[in-house]
Amino acid sequence: VRLRSGTSVSGISETDIVHIISQMRPFLTDVDRRYIPIVPRHSSLFDFLRDPQRSKEFFIDVSDHHHFLAKKCIRILNEQLRFNICRLSSSYLRNSEVANLSDRIDAYISPELSYASRYWMDHVGATRATTESEELITGVQILLEKHLFFWLEVLSVLGCADRARNAMERITKWCEPIK
Repeated sequence: VRLRSGTSVSGISETDIVHIISQMRPFLTDVDRRYIPIVPRHSSLFDFLRDPQRSKEFFIDVSDHHHFLAKKCIRILNEQLRFNICRLSSSYLRNSEVANLSDRIDAYISPELSYASRYWMDHVGATRATTESEELITGVQILLEKHLFFWLEVLSVLGCADRARNAMERITKWCEPIK
């Protein structure tokens, strides 16, 4: 659970969520790193949470969460991606030659956009493309038609352009059922 400062989930404050998550440190990784996904240290916890018979009220329907996160990531990408997002003076410089690139990333790429750029396909790929997924399909279509090169630019300045190839392979497979 990663929240913007001052927000809440289901009436639980960010402070309470941070406290609860910090108490789970023995079971979860990266609980102290604000914009890094939290994952179980051992797969048995994940297996337990995904089994409604065993976890009961703690059951997590992962597909619902992936669908929700996929839609949010696509919305963020379609709203925030821009040409020359870091306002670089020249496109002829390598990222390593831009003296203040990390400052520009902090100034012009929100944490939400950074996350969405890196992980949108993980969430989209974990959902099924069906005719009921119209909102998600439309959002992905807009992203690929209007913002693809802006997304590649963000991946590049974040140092994770290698994620693009895998994402394109996964999106091709994701779209197959709706053709």
